[in-house]
Amino acid sequence: MTNSEPQIIDVNEQIDAAPIGGLQLAVLGLSLIAMVLEGYDTFTVGYVGPQIAAAWNVSPSNLGILFTSGIFGSTLGYLGVGPIADHFGRRKLIILGTFAFGLITLCSVAAPSLGSFIAARVLAGLALGVVLPNVVALVAELAPLRRRSLSVVILYSGFAIGAATGGMLSTRLVPTFGWRSVFVVGGIAPMTLSLIMGWALPESVRFLALRDGGDPRLRKTMARIAGPSRIPSDARFILPGEAMSRQPIIRLFRDGRAISTLLVWLVLAMDGSSIDVLVFWIPTLTARAGVSANAGINFTVMFLLGGTLGAYAIGYFMDRVGGFRVLVPIHACAAVLVMIFALFIHAASLPLAFLLGVSLPGGTSGAQGLIARLYPTSLRTTGVGWAVGIGRLTSIVAPVFTGMLLARGLRPRLIVAAISIPVAIAAISLLGMSFNAHARRAVLSSDAA
Repeated sequence: MTNSEPQIIDVNEQIDAAPIGGLQLAVLGLSLIAMVLEGYDTFTVGYVGPQIAAAWNVSPSNLGILFTSGIFGSTLGYLGVGPIADHFGRRKLIILGTFAFGLITLCSVAAPSLGSFIAARVLAGLALGVVLPNVVALVAELAPLRRRSLSVVILYSGFAIGAATGGMLSTRLVPTFGWRSVFVVGGIAPMTLSLIMGWALPESVRFLALRDGGDPRLRKTMARIAGPSRIPSDARFILPGEAMSRQPIIRLFRDGRAISTLLVWLVLAMDGSSIDVLVFWIPTLTARAGVSANAGINFTVMFLLGGTLGAYAIGYFMDRVGGFRVLVPIHACAAVLVMIFALFIHAASLPLAFLLGVSLPGGTSGAQGLIARLYPTSLRTTGVGWAVGIGRLTSIVAPVFTGMLLARGLRPRLIVAAISIPVAIAAISLLGMSFNAHARRAVLSSDAA
């Protein structure tokens, strides 16, 4: 008597045909919280920069180094984690990275000197760099095609939410409990989140299908996504046209991907450096233009709020009218709005801050949403990690360079005006991507070939 052949099931078809359910929403929610915590950690140090400078007598140039120390650590994580995750999976690295980030941040509260505090910031950033590419890959690999851009863009919007939350909390915590209190919150929260993730997060079904189509975890997760009646007990799962990659970094430049890879790196580099300079330095720049410190912080918070709401709207329209048709004009608007802000920096207009946030961090979230589509499952974490990591390299330099310009007495209006240049370069790069065959095919298809 012969055994019947197992039923072969295409994971992509099942996910794309199924409605969005509780599992996908839970994964998106937990991943969004992780991104919120990353935004909080990255930019809160900017809000408490004056207090740290006073406590340790920090010069403007060294303050710029402090601001970017976490970014430097996360960049190392982004560049290094991709090949590991694309071989071993997403779930464990997300949970361990989140816990490690929280623990190191909590320990940094006891740092006795600026040097030891900066070292802790680098290590915390390294742990965060492990988390971000993996949560992006996990969310993208559980989302149906019709909602993939929106899901990833919502995820990236958490970065702006966290940055705005850091601003609001710092104004309340610091006067009562001191500047170290913001890092106590920033340490306890991710450690708690990691425990919840250990219970609730599944492994990526697309990753499992590539490694072992008969893995019992696949049937359990797919039954929750598509419904038990659609997943037979003897099912074997496949991802047609995909295979595990042994050289993921090199493959980012093969099979027609080279131009789209380089262009998306350039977009994120230009966007990231522009946003980081604005968020880190707006309170200082506006103060030097004659605006109160609280007004500068309020401008920054409104800028980030606009980025959050803008990301949702941009992700929605990207899934309906196309990514490039939305992102090219929104980046062009951002460049114009930066120039307007430079002209009227003394006013610190909140409506202008909101519109600038919609177009710049909102548009950046949309650009980051393209990354998950540019690469197949076997390259997704590597693709996301290297795109964000390369982008962060300029984010390390730009705030430090801004501090040097301020130290030399350059007018705040000229510094802000100069930010329009990288934003314009990002718009031109996105336009170039729209004419690239691989980028167009990848953004329009269910998964990059």
